[in-house]
Amino acid sequence: MTWWQIILIVLVIILLAVMLAIWAKAQAYRRDAEEHGDLDG
Repeated sequence: MTWWQIILIVLVIILLAVMLAIWAKAQAYRRDAEEHGDLDG
């Protein structure tokens, strides 16, 4: 495995972690809004 492959894998892992964090935050916000009736559509 060459150095650029290692860098590429690390970047993909970071990107997936960021996307997962954003998705989880969006899910939590949507659930919280539904509970309080603050969802504007």
